[in-house]
Amino acid sequence: MFTALGHATDRTVSDAAAAYFFPTPSAAAAALVARAEAVATARQAEAARKQHQVEVARLQEHNRHRMLVAAVVIAALVVLVVLLVAIGGH
Repeated sequence: MFTALGHATDRTVSDAAAAYFFPTPSAAAAALVARAEAVATARQAEAARKQHQVEVARLQEHNRHRMLVAAVVIAALVVLVVLLVAIGGH
């Protein structure tokens, strides 16, 4: 609960019960806007972090695929060299 009764010099019972109390409605509005902006910024940061994680996972998968292809090519070259040596040795 928020209170902002406006230009009061004393704290009211509602101020004491409120989670947040402000001396004026303008101060309450400024605080609420700042809070909303902070929430929006945090949500944007979280969305950017999640997007980064997705991109990192995609790149890691791409690299795993490239490593697998490289391993298959190397294995094929080794087999080819062994066959060439075997043929040349006869």
